[in-house]
Amino acid sequence: MESNPVLDAVALRIGTHADDADCARLWAQTVAARDGLEPDEETELRAIRKLAKGRISLLVAVEPDGLITAFSLLQRDAQGTDTKTAHLSMLAVHPTKQTHGLGGRLLNATHEQAIAGGFTAITLRVLTSNHRACNLYENTGWVPTGTGRFQNSDRAFTSYRHSLTDR
Repeated sequence: MESNPVLDAVALRIGTHADDADCARLWAQTVAARDGLEPDEETELRAIRKLAKGRISLLVAVEPDGLITAFSLLQRDAQGTDTKTAHLSMLAVHPTKQTHGLGGRLLNATHEQAIAGGFTAITLRVLTSNHRACNLYENTGWVPTGTGRFQNSDRAFTSYRHSLTDR
């Protein structure tokens, strides 16, 4: 197998609340890059609030110098109705690290965390216009289950579900 310098340089580890500020900052940077804007404080504050509640697992990808370059946040089911379904609330990969397989590696590790927690499925919602993310999810076994609009932005999203029992 060919070496991948981006993947080889990072280590995945369980994140702690001490990582929340760095993850929120990364979230704001990633959202801004996706949307062609500058990072804003409100996006970072929303991320801090999300990171603070209902956490099942926070996984972080860390460079040798300690810099967090990607993370995933797994939370209780967004609807709170299915105790065996987790919700992938956030997944961010620094824009300079995208397209190198880090998102897929983080997704696989997130699946393992959910399985270890006794979950049988994971759901997520992603901007329908975020084709790169939609492709990542569909190429890693996620199945589209519906559409809707995010309350805070009224932007269209696609819902996905990934079964952890069909592996």
